Amino acid sequence: MKRHAGISPIDELDATTIAEVLETRDGKAVSVRGPDGIVRPVAYHTTSTPYLHPGDRVLVAPVAGGCVVTDRLRAEGEPPAARVEHHPDGGVSLWAEGTIRLFTQGSAIEIHPDGRILVDGDAVTVDTEGRVRLRGESILLN
Repeated sequence: MKRHAGISPIDELDATTIAEVLETRDGKAVSVRGPDGIVRPVAYHTTSTPYLHPGDRVLVAPVAGGCVVTDRLRAEGEPPAARVEHHPDGGVSLWAEGTIRLFTQGSAIEIHPDGRILVDGDAVTVDTEGRVRLRGESILLN
């Protein structure tokens, strides 16, 4: 069995491989089944691992105490994840094929690909030292 520096091999899993998520808790895999049919506990997830569901296919690598999930594979026909670009000035751009939704406990912002934008919350405040300009075919107040 191939040994990696600082890593204890688990059963025959001695390299990164594809596994199926069997059980999750709060979006994290608890156990996976490798291509050899052996069920292994998940010890860690990388910070970039997305929210997981049972049945997801993931990349795993052996570590002491089980395995680490390093990423999730896209399902057939699934579009790419949203693209995040970090700019030298500290700005961030988020690009998606479909609707972008931002949620908190009591509010939401949705940006739709057809140009509609929905802001939903108990109160919406526009705070500026300059002008506020509303422009559209019609503006409805109450």
